[in-house]
Amino acid sequence: MSTSATEPTATATATATTWRIAPSLPVAIGVFIAYVVVFIGLSASSGIDYADWFATGGNAFRTAVVPLIGGCLVLIAFVLWARWDWVFKDPARLPMYGFLWVPVALFALGIVVHSPSSTGVASRLVCSWRSSRPASWSVSPRRPCSAASSCAA
Repeated sequence: MSTSATEPTATATATATTWRIAPSLPVAIGVFIAYVVVFIGLSASSGIDYADWFATGGNAFRTAVVPLIGGCLVLIAFVLWARWDWVFKDPARLPMYGFLWVPVALFALGIVVHSPSSTGVASRLVCSWRSSRPASWSVSPRRPCSAASSCAA
C-alpha cells in the first residue's frame, strides 16, 4: 500500500493525534485567504502609504515585518489547531541531521552580530576584534564607479 503526499507516515501517526481537518485543496485555499487577510489588514492598519513602506526602518517594520509575523502566527496556530503534527515532525520524510543545524546557528549568529541596535556581547566582541586586527588585514576603501574607471579593482 502506498502513501500519498498528504498522508502522514506510520512513524508520524504512531505518536500524533487524529486530524481535526484532513489536508485538502479547499482547506489550503482557506488558510491562504486567512493569511492574506491578516497580512493586508496589518499592513493597512499601519496607516503608511505603499510608496513609503521602506522609506525608513520603522516603516518597514510596521508595514512588512509585523504583517509577516502575524501571518506566520496564523499559519502556526492553524497547523497546531488542525493537529497536523506531521508538518513539524515526520522523521521518515523530513530527517534533520545534526550537521543541518550548523547553517541555522550561523544564520542566527549573523543576525545577532549585524543587528544595528544590538548592544550585546556579540556586537562588542566584533567591534573589539575589528579594532585589534593587524593593519595588513585592512581593506582599502572602494572607489566609486564612474564611466571612465572599471570597478574590478
